[in-house]
Amino acid sequence: MLHPKEFIEQIQQRILHSDWEFALDGYAGSIDRLQKAFPRYGSFLMEFIQNADDAHSSKMKIEISPDALHISNNGWPFSEKDVTSICKVGRSSKTVQDYIGYLGVGFKAVFLISKKPQIYSGAWQFTFDQDHWNDSRIPWQIVPLWLAQPLSPISSEYNTQFYLPLYGSAQIPKTEIDSLNSRILLFLNHLQELECVNQQHKHRTITKSFVSETADYQLFQLQESTQGVAHPPEQWLLFHAKFTVPNHVQNDSLTIEWERQQVSAREVAVAFKLDHQNNLSKGEKGTAHIGVFSFLPLKEIPSGLSFVVQADFLTMTGRGELARECQWNTWLADCLRELLVAKCIPAFLAHDSWKFHFTEILYALPGGHELFEQRIKKPLREYLLQHPVLVAEDGSSIKIAQALMVEKKLRPLLDGQLLQQLYPQKKVLHERCSIPAALQNYIEKGPALWGELSSEEKLQELLQLKARQKDLTFFLEFYRSYLIPAVEENPSLLLRLKDKPLFLTDDALLIGMPSLYLNPRGLKVPFQLREFLKLVHPALTSDNALLDFFSSCRLPTLSQEDIDGLLRSKELLYVQQHWNSFSDEEKKAKIITYKELWEKGSLMSQHLGFITLPDRSGEWVPPTQLIFSAGYNPICKLHELQAKGLLDFPFNFVDDGFVHNCTEHQKSSWHQFFRQLGVDAKLSEKRFKKNIIERIGVLLALRYEQHKGRKAQEIPHSQEVFGYDLMPEEEGEGFVQSAERYIEIKSSEKPNPDIYLTTRQFRTLQEQRERYFVYVITDALRNPTLHVTRGDQLLMITQIRTVIPFRKWWDSAKEEEFKGS
Repeated sequence: MLHPKEFIEQIQQRILHSDWEFALDGYAGSIDRLQKAFPRYGSFLMEFIQNADDAHSSKMKIEISPDALHISNNGWPFSEKDVTSICKVGRSSKTVQDYIGYLGVGFKAVFLISKKPQIYSGAWQFTFDQDHWNDSRIPWQIVPLWLAQPLSPISSEYNTQFYLPLYGSAQIPKTEIDSLNSRILLFLNHLQELECVNQQHKHRTITKSFVSETADYQLFQLQESTQGVAHPPEQWLLFHAKFTVPNHVQNDSLTIEWERQQVSAREVAVAFKLDHQNNLSKGEKGTAHIGVFSFLPLKEIPSGLSFVVQADFLTMTGRGELARECQWNTWLADCLRELLVAKCIPAFLAHDSWKFHFTEILYALPGGHELFEQRIKKPLREYLLQHPVLVAEDGSSIKIAQALMVEKKLRPLLDGQLLQQLYPQKKVLHERCSIPAALQNYIEKGPALWGELSSEEKLQELLQLKARQKDLTFFLEFYRSYLIPAVEENPSLLLRLKDKPLFLTDDALLIGMPSLYLNPRGLKVPFQLREFLKLVHPALTSDNALLDFFSSCRLPTLSQEDIDGLLRSKELLYVQQHWNSFSDEEKKAKIITYKELWEKGSLMSQHLGFITLPDRSGEWVPPTQLIFSAGYNPICKLHELQAKGLLDFPFNFVDDGFVHNCTEHQKSSWHQFFRQLGVDAKLSEKRFKKNIIERIGVLLALRYEQHKGRKAQEIPHSQEVFGYDLMPEEEGEGFVQSAERYIEIKSSEKPNPDIYLTTRQFRTLQEQRERYFVYVITDALRNPTLHVTRGDQLLMITQIRTVIPFRKWWDSAKEEEFKGS
């Protein structure tokens, strides 16, 4: 065996005596391309870490000074094969069955930052030195030079040391060192400690220690310390499995190109972070250096996973991207999925804590790298939906389709028999189960006050069942522990619930709040009133807390006056059947009586649907066919507008007789009562109201034209294709040119409306300009006022817009307005 110095000199001579034109020139070109393939100066650090692990190093140190990078490990010293490998282009001394590093490849990237890297390992000490050679054709990066004496300080603590003096402006980015977090050691077999020292002399130490193991997994602790101060440790759960490489993967061209064709099996692993309570914890989401390892973290590949996966993925140089269209990588991703399904999930389900929330860790939304999405994330989502991965209250594993989520406050009220009656074939989900929101969408929700329609319907079904059973104990607890806390937590909920049949009456019916009375004094209700008067069950009002709650809901307390008033209305059913046979005076007297009862709250307007009201002609018609006349001080002055000739619709106005000699307050009360009965209901119909507003505008515009001595004719809606509503009236065979005016009418009930022009109207406006007018009628239903705006003025305002704000057209219309009276 040659002495190390002789071996180095022999390699040197063999390279220098190669063919100058072909071999040496080819070496130089290959090395240059290989160096440039590394996208960052610090990328080769990963290769040094991998090779330190290959050399069975337990400890490694990376130190950066302003002018040098010093890398050391305590693993096996260099062998002749290692030296030969580092002096070749793209070769490694490792076997394809077990290697993870590429020192022969990765080392070439050091020449991007150093022109004189030095290697000290056992008996070996040599360098590569660009300045040593006068001939630029020599591929100095692979020609070793023996060092008689070390050129740099060497520590006896480490067996192998690389000293890389930086040249010129070359720097190691600070982020390359700072990004080496504790997970850097997670999947390495031997390296237990990594010390990093940056240019500011900041010491960081990362350690990995074994904690425990079972037949399914191992537990490791990772810890960092800075300047000797330890950070909180992290515990990681590791699952491993070895898979045989299929023939079609071994024979794939990319597998062969990457020298994996002889590999018979590969191990894959996944790691889950545990929190300080030993529960599974979500890892940070982001690029693949957080979630995907190929022995060491990969970079810049979005994984979208909440845990870490490890496999011998084929990567592009620099570890920045996975090899594309590669069956080897696809197979490894499938192996990882199989490991998760076959080993991890069963282990989670068997654990007292992990079984409750592992779905949150495994479930990942669509997106990220296509390899992980198609081979891991999407199949995992489908698996979680189709297999028993949730825990029921009884501890059994159930599928999502079998699960039922019940509100915690309501759960004590639902026994097993009741749940089976309401939800056959379902099991209540264990309250400790934590499930991602996307999966919760597939789980049926139990009875609830609000939320999904099916949940609200189930609550009604539950309450109806308990009402039929006259289960007062259930209702007492339902109000105390569920309804009252829900309203206290969200007071606005009361408005949403007031019409829902949630309240038990004394005759075991469920109705909403508007029809309910409290009867804490136990007043006797005559049988004649039982149809109209419903009381909260006395067992509920005898509970002070419930009585306070019902009072806060503004349920009225029954009084003797209420009873007397309702007794006066006992003939209501008889009156309904014989209403049309009563005289006008009898009808009016009964209407006055019913209004008094309504004002006291003793009679609901919905019980008076049979009533008809007189119009101004004396005919009795349903209230919904009537409009308020002027005597009721309506907001819409339709009666007055009709009297002025500004409305030619055939309206029925309610007779004013009820408000003769009334105060304004009394008129308002009649207005409210009749409105409850349905008067003015037609005005709530958008199309009907719109037609009225438009008609008022047309009639006012025609009157204005007549007032100005112009003749205009209305264009029917069916023929309005020219972009205006009024045009000059024909005289003889032509138009009166001096009065030629094309008018578009815009009516609004608002006092300050914006104007909207259709495309056709706007085109006509542009064509006619000063002959085109927009008549804007404001406050059409109360005090219609016409404002004239000429087209050319609008064009100056609007330019190319067809929505004209009020403040814009108003400024140009102030000079001319018309009220028509």
